[in-house]
Amino acid sequence: MTGTSAILATDVPTHLVYEWDDGSPIYYRNYQEVLSGKITSEEVMADSTLQAWIKSKLYLFLCGALLEKGYEILVGEIGMQLAPKSTRAADIAIFKAETFTLSNKYTEQAPEIVIEIDVKADYPNSGKLIEYYELKTQKLLEFGVKKVIWIFTDSETVIVINPDQKLFLDWSDEVEVMPGFDLRLDDLLKR
Repeated sequence: MTGTSAILATDVPTHLVYEWDDGSPIYYRNYQEVLSGKITSEEVMADSTLQAWIKSKLYLFLCGALLEKGYEILVGEIGMQLAPKSTRAADIAIFKAETFTLSNKYTEQAPEIVIEIDVKADYPNSGKLIEYYELKTQKLLEFGVKKVIWIFTDSETVIVINPDQKLFLDWSDEVEVMPGFDLRLDDLLKR
């Protein structure tokens, strides 16, 4: 667990747990400020306006390009049950429509592609941020996700990861979402 050693995992309410990794909680970033009463839990759980706007624009763009090609695009914090006691959330998940099923539970089916915008998980320094996104990406690929696209708003960078490669791009670069379908964040944001 990150942060002060005075806070025990049993002292943290479950609504401040963002994801689970093999039974270990991954807390929302700034959860300690909620525990100390400085901010509300909604403030650590909600999207920033920039994150929500990018998510909305990407969703509209993806729907226009992929729905007719047999894909379902989900947006929000889509819960994925990777294994017992291991859950992850996705900002955007793209599934093949032919195998997609609806339920009132976290999906146990791997999306084709996961798109993440920023990181909501707690990390005390940039080294831990890298550790977090690399672990989450590894777990998603092991689950069966074919590609993970990370969009970082502070640095205006994109990291595209699949089992064979990792690409570091800027928002001005073309990002291949899937073969024959690219997007450039700069262009999308200008619309």
